Amino acid sequence: MSSKFQEPTNVQDEAGPGFFRIPALVAVGLIAIVGLIALYVFVISQSETPIVFDPDDVVYNQPLHGSYILDSRRTTVAYPDLDDPLPLLDLPSTFHDMGRVRAESLITHIFVIENRGVGPLTVVQLYTTCDYVTADLSGSIIPPGKVALLTITLDTARAYQLGQRMVRRGAVLTTNDPHQQETTVWVQALIAP
Repeated sequence: MSSKFQEPTNVQDEAGPGFFRIPALVAVGLIAIVGLIALYVFVISQSETPIVFDPDDVVYNQPLHGSYILDSRRTTVAYPDLDDPLPLLDLPSTFHDMGRVRAESLITHIFVIENRGVGPLTVVQLYTTCDYVTADLSGSIIPPGKVALLTITLDTARAYQLGQRMVRRGAVLTTNDPHQQETTVWVQALIAP
């Protein structure tokens, strides 16, 4: 009885030249699908959802004007007892890109602040992060279910004089919401001559 020794064969030869390409293509396809799902979850689903409100729901009581403050003193806030009806600040958008703007204008953006809680939301302090941005709040005491309008104004001429071209500046609100005691909104602009 003779035994034959058989040489090992190349698997690619038996399976054909495209055998290893199919699993690679499947893997690339799965990676692409996972990437698209991640894009949806982390970018598209996180997009701003505007607050829909009736103009009659806007409060105009005790308006606040905010400007730049140089010192570090902050207002003391009396927070409601956790057994009391609590306010809940809802600000779905905290950033707005104003795009490319001319250096000779005042540009504004309005943020909508809603109280989704069951107690009144009180904004006790409002200030900005630089001297060429101001902030105006339509009402500082926001009852449950009502909204206040926060208008941010950027003086592009002043910013340009200071050598600023791409600016990102903000306004800071201090509130009686125990879960969001301080909230900042930001505007950004590219200033062109």
